[in-house]
Amino acid sequence: MAFCCFYLSLVASADPAVDRPAIGPLRSLPIKHGKLSFYVHPKRPRFSSSVQPTDWIFSVDHKRIGLLYLYSTGLFFLVGVALGLLMRLELIAPGQTIVTAQTYNALFTLHGVVMIFLCIIPASLAPSAT
Repeated sequence: MAFCCFYLSLVASADPAVDRPAIGPLRSLPIKHGKLSFYVHPKRPRFSSSVQPTDWIFSVDHKRIGLLYLYSTGLFFLVGVALGLLMRLELIAPGQTIVTAQTYNALFTLHGVVMIFLCIIPASLAPSAT
């Protein structure tokens, strides 16, 4: 039960005297539980003043990847809504009001592509991808 409170790495030693080296910038902390010795990685601060945009773009943290999925899907949803509103504004009155017929057809196609391939499919795959 005490294991639920810690983020345990998969390193366990029957001999508590065995020293494990720290991997990367995080230091491992030994936790002794009976005869077993576990090494716990302290949590990295979630929000830091020194976080760069490249830290988010190239992150392998599943929580950050999930948030990037959410943000990009939301952004493309807003783009699709804007294209849909532009098409509705064209249809507000008979004849050409804002765009030509060829541009309207291009907006219609772009709206469908954005909403299906950049909004609906990523949003449906995001829960299982991360």
